[in-house]
Amino acid sequence: MGIPTPELTWDYTNINVDLNSTGNGVNDHKQMDKKWKDMLVALGFSVKLSCSSLDWAVRSYDTWTSISYLPLQPYFGDYDRPWIVLKNCASMGGLELCLLRQEWSGSNENNCRFFMSRDGFSGGSRNSDPAGNQWTFLDYGAHWYWTASATTFNTAWHGFIGRDPISGDIWSQRLFILEGGVVRHYYGFEKLKNPVSGITDPTYLFMLGLGTAAGPTHGNLNRGTSQPYRACINGSLQTVYLSCEGYVDYSLGEKLAVPHDITGEWPLLKAGVVCEGQGRRGYLGELYDLWFTSSGLAAGDMFPGDGSKQLITFPNIVVPWDGVSTPLLG
Repeated sequence: MGIPTPELTWDYTNINVDLNSTGNGVNDHKQMDKKWKDMLVALGFSVKLSCSSLDWAVRSYDTWTSISYLPLQPYFGDYDRPWIVLKNCASMGGLELCLLRQEWSGSNENNCRFFMSRDGFSGGSRNSDPAGNQWTFLDYGAHWYWTASATTFNTAWHGFIGRDPISGDIWSQRLFILEGGVVRHYYGFEKLKNPVSGITDPTYLFMLGLGTAAGPTHGNLNRGTSQPYRACINGSLQTVYLSCEGYVDYSLGEKLAVPHDITGEWPLLKAGVVCEGQGRRGYLGELYDLWFTSSGLAAGDMFPGDGSKQLITFPNIVVPWDGVSTPLLG
């Protein structure tokens, strides 16, 4: 099929961002949580509200400016807790995220929990979370099995901004976090291409936060094995799946872990979006500049094979690359 030409104009300023261990497990978790905030801001979000141990006041600006202001607190009980609300840009519908740094279930894990709100967050204090209509829990975990005693790791962060080539508006924001060549987390905020008629909300896809060794695979995105996408569809937050060509209950790239016997090419399959939610069931549209490929490829593999570095795998999906850089894999 050849190499597809990207439809959006891609900004690669935030690819190949290295984040290494501080040598202290607790501080490692703190810097991970701060980096999440920093990368989301770099991709187009702005800080709406924040609370941290800087002064434990609710501020309308960023107080997550140092890891020393991000202590871990138990989840249950009226404990002081760092949190921050980020608001996406207008061209992406102004979706809001709340990042909440708290221990989960009394297990002494160092967590940053994610919530999203279609209509926005308000309120909150040093010992209570901000409220948001239609907020949905997205992600938690000890950052792929780290513990407070973990002192060695290396991560690579790749942030992408896709813009409409005519207006310059942001239509796609993607963040991949790798450790040891494995995609541990993937976050995608997307404007749908060719949405079906009758969708009244601005329809955007949201996050896949795994924290496991699975990454954005056919199973996770196509069948929701771990954690599928969320989307806002006509006033309701829904679970959605990414579709592509397939047979015998699996996608084509998952069934065929080798190149095409005749052409010698690896598959590049456009990603569609499907919802099973009652009242919103059916095909919704597709994604710009994102393709499924074969499970026989690894994260960091490039298309085409001539060294031009036009597309990159992460690991079962393919997105545009800058054509120059060698990707860091953590």
